[in-house]
Amino acid sequence: MSKQRIILSSLACLMSLLLASFVWAEQQVVTFVATQPEYEGQEKQIWSVFEKQNPDIKINVMSINESDTPAFITRVVAGDPPADILGNTAGIMTKETYQHFVNLLTVDFQWWDNYKYDVKHQYEKITGIKDYVPTANPFQGFKFSFIFYPEMMKKAGLDPKATVRTLDDLRDLLAKLKAFADQDPQVEYVWDIGWHGWVVMYAFLNSITLTFPDGGYENQIPLWMGERKWTDVENNPYRHFFEVMKEFYDKGYLPEKWWTRRWEEDFEAGFIAQKSILTYHGPWMWDKVEAANPDAELDGFAFPSASGKVWSYAISPRDATAMFAASMKKPNKDAVLKAFNWWHSPEAVKMRAEATGATPAYDMSSVGEPELTNSQYVQYIKPVNDGVFGKLEWENGFAGQDLAAGFMKSGSPDVLTSDDMAEVYGKYFEGKMTLKELMQVFQTRWEAAYPDLVKK
Repeated sequence: MSKQRIILSSLACLMSLLLASFVWAEQQVVTFVATQPEYEGQEKQIWSVFEKQNPDIKINVMSINESDTPAFITRVVAGDPPADILGNTAGIMTKETYQHFVNLLTVDFQWWDNYKYDVKHQYEKITGIKDYVPTANPFQGFKFSFIFYPEMMKKAGLDPKATVRTLDDLRDLLAKLKAFADQDPQVEYVWDIGWHGWVVMYAFLNSITLTFPDGGYENQIPLWMGERKWTDVENNPYRHFFEVMKEFYDKGYLPEKWWTRRWEEDFEAGFIAQKSILTYHGPWMWDKVEAANPDAELDGFAFPSASGKVWSYAISPRDATAMFAASMKKPNKDAVLKAFNWWHSPEAVKMRAEATGATPAYDMSSVGEPELTNSQYVQYIKPVNDGVFGKLEWENGFAGQDLAAGFMKSGSPDVLTSDDMAEVYGKYFEGKMTLKELMQVFQTRWEAAYPDLVKK
């Protein structure tokens, strides 16, 4: 090689190094909070695609657990959030904190036309706040179902996916599982459960209640809007949930004093360890079991529905991704908005759907529909869609709690889901309180929380 070529080659290498150093020096860091701790790994992989396309931006992915939430909210309210983008606003964006998030109507959000629902008014529907859009959720709501270990169920000689179509079928299944559990030292519980106010007294409550003929939202909503007394037990659709769950508790199908069991440490850890065959949960339980044991096999079936309805959480603007307003005052604000837009692009939505199993409520024609292969979709959602459990229709509207949320008095404890209610539920399940008395507690708490809805 000639001396001239050596010099030119050296100069080229030097220029490349200088350019790389320049890019690195100019690289903007955007901190993103994973939608769930369980999804942090998948979301890092998705963001790596963005980073390759945008080498001047580095995405730092972090997670927060439920125990971290109060401290996180304190920093949000102080205007000093420890992140730029919050993957899931659930429990953090409230009436007291919503102004700390960017209104998407005030920035260049690129994907409004891709949504298959009225995304610009979704937040207003549950808060009453007009002209404010903090999130643009591209996914349908999550689903809850029974989840079970098929090998253990087979060992018990049972096949609930093929046989449970009515409430009496479920009663028969639980009775047989109880007999099996009583003689199998590995199985501690028939239907494992713990205390989680929102999951049990929102997701369980709504999804099980609406399977009864008079349990639909049209009969639930009047309770929340003050059009019917909670103490009118015969016309209170929630009576079905509490009656059937107490029946199951009295028969020993649920853990003793289940309302005192810690959700993650006792219930979820126990089910992952296969201390029970059966539970009732959303998508996260499937993910947690498979993360802990990749070889684990899970299956699912619907809570038997006499109404023909099966529950889906509404497309929620409070369980979606948002930018912190504080990030718009930082030097990396352009990088934050670029990352946020990409996270909602067809390319990213497809990858997110395939990673978590969420079904898009979004036009995917430019990239093709996602291939959903996650266990919950394959074993439960698709079978519902295919009619395996009979002719069922998804109920994906807003529940009464959602529609009344905008009227809730600031600082009031939630009527049903607050942790202080666990002890009250314990009294009911142990027979120390009647259903009528429990409904009186609800009525009193509702009146305190929603004074503007109380009929004068």
